[in-house]
Amino acid sequence: MFNSKDRSKFFDLIIPIVPILNSSNSYDQLLKYFESGGIIKKFDTTYLERLSLYIDDMRLLKNIYNEFLIYYGRIQSTELDSKET
Repeated sequence: MFNSKDRSKFFDLIIPIVPILNSSNSYDQLLKYFESGGIIKKFDTTYLERLSLYIDDMRLLKNIYNEFLIYYGRIQSTELDSKET
């Protein structure tokens, strides 16, 4: 298949992508997002520290934040308490 030298080169340059978020800095990012949304007071910081160990992707962090806003808005329109487990 690759016997001849007349073949195309698909990649001229490979750029490594360093992830913005990993488990070591996800707590800081959680705080940043939740403080900007004004919902940081609704959480215990110990809970967020424990949760942040499992968040290693920025998309996951944004999804958690957005889904919390949606579900919290729904809970506020009912008689449920958001702090109950």
